[in-house]
Amino acid sequence: MTNRINDKDEKIYSYMLSLIPGIGSVTISYLLESLGTPRAVFEAKEEELDKIPGIGKKKIRDIKKTLLSKEDIQKKIIKWESNGIRSLFIYEKDYPLTLSNIIDAPFVLYYKGRLPLDEVPSVAIVGARGCSDYGKNMAYRFGKELAMEGFQIISGMATGADNYGHMGALAGGGYTAGVLGCGVDICYPRTNITTYFEIQKKGCVISEVPPGTDPEPGFFPRRNRLISALADAVIIVEARERSGSLITADQALEQGKDVYAVPGRIGDPLSSGCLQLIKQGAYPLTDIKDIMECDSIKRKISNLKKGSVKSDAESKVYSSSKEEQTDQIVFKVLTDFPKNINRIMYETNLSYEKTAQAIVNLELEGMLRSVSAGLYVRAGI
Repeated sequence: MTNRINDKDEKIYSYMLSLIPGIGSVTISYLLESLGTPRAVFEAKEEELDKIPGIGKKKIRDIKKTLLSKEDIQKKIIKWESNGIRSLFIYEKDYPLTLSNIIDAPFVLYYKGRLPLDEVPSVAIVGARGCSDYGKNMAYRFGKELAMEGFQIISGMATGADNYGHMGALAGGGYTAGVLGCGVDICYPRTNITTYFEIQKKGCVISEVPPGTDPEPGFFPRRNRLISALADAVIIVEARERSGSLITADQALEQGKDVYAVPGRIGDPLSSGCLQLIKQGAYPLTDIKDIMECDSIKRKISNLKKGSVKSDAESKVYSSSKEEQTDQIVFKVLTDFPKNINRIMYETNLSYEKTAQAIVNLELEGMLRSVSAGLYVRAGI
């Protein structure tokens, strides 16, 4: 299909194909396998279309109706582009390989910002919308720590754990992508408006549904398969027994991805889903070092070390295996439990001067705070 679709005007027909009501990625793939190009779909006779699986009389009428709307669709595309909305079709070279490999890969992606890079390790952080303070802290912590190591953080921009995962990634100066269950020009929920705009500066918001599409319940389970597909591994922070996060975990396993669950308290409803996942074979996550054991992440880090990707942000992934910055060394031993400078020196094997300077630097950066004289913890959210 890639070699046969190379006409610039063909992209207009691609948009038209993606906007036909009731026709999704699987049906589009049948159409293109049978007819070759999006233009050919609209030029085909009704008897040709009728022979294709999943195409009946109603869809044939919708195809012909969409053809008559070509001019209106062109105007719509110009408006989207003027608002910073970009699109990428599955046959285009920059379409993420991680998505193209799934069975029902979106025919088109709409996005604002910069799409994640296939070569760079990516981790999805998802969890309960109504997560506890512990869940917020864990999502934020792992998002921040992984971002500081150069990982791309993927999530769904939902209230709760998703949002805190994004916030942590942004605080760590890293890349993060929000996969939406609505058009990319819509912030849902509105309470995440600050995160929505910040993500676009340092990453992107992505959706498979056209701009202007309001959120609907059925969009979110499908959105979850894209979150897991874009990631090398999936972290579940908190989840009830029946949770959308568990759908993401199931889809990740179907896609051959590793699933990590943050252990919680026995008897806590918000921990029941994670504890169940661990019983079923998910990896318990207590430190980002656990993530480094993921085979696909190991491969990507190895490739980065060989110099296949050169950008500063990406080089963070393997800089820690050389000479880590003192600030990062100190930050890694900080926890939610207070430690004094002597304990930090013992755990890092650093001199008093280097440790004291790192504490000052981290406090200025908002990554550490003093809870009382001489006792330090990771900064709160």
